[in-house]
Amino acid sequence: MKILSSNVANVTNVEALEMLRERHARREAERDVKRPRCAPAISRRAREVDATTALAESYIVKTPAGRQTVDQVAGCLGFLRGEGDDTARDLGLFPRERLQIANLAPTGAVVIHAIVDDCEERLDEAGIDEVVALSRSMLGAVPATPDAPPPGTG
Repeated sequence: MKILSSNVANVTNVEALEMLRERHARREAERDVKRPRCAPAISRRAREVDATTALAESYIVKTPAGRQTVDQVAGCLGFLRGEGDDTARDLGLFPRERLQIANLAPTGAVVIHAIVDDCEERLDEAGIDEVVALSRSMLGAVPATPDAPPPGTG
């Protein structure tokens, strides 16, 4: 995946993870090819970028994006826009709210209330339950257990 223009659209965590994995694979393939020794400043910078990429990848893998595919997230986002089968309906969510739902894969109403502005006025209880059910079915969200640490910690 190649970024053609910046600030055109928001990227989900699973898309970012895919880009990082592709970059990592590309860099590994470049290392296999014999190349002349680069200047020390370039080598140091390349090592720093590689280390930062590896840290970002290892962090994102610990989030719900580590269990998702691009197709799952695209299907969920379409479903939240009302596209798809007969059960899909537009809940009136803003694009950034849909993005947060895809990134966080919420498993409870409390998270939905934190994501959706003026949730009490915009979504009824059935709408909140629908988003949670959608998150569990399409995004592979795993309900938090009391003993488990939150994703991304530990």
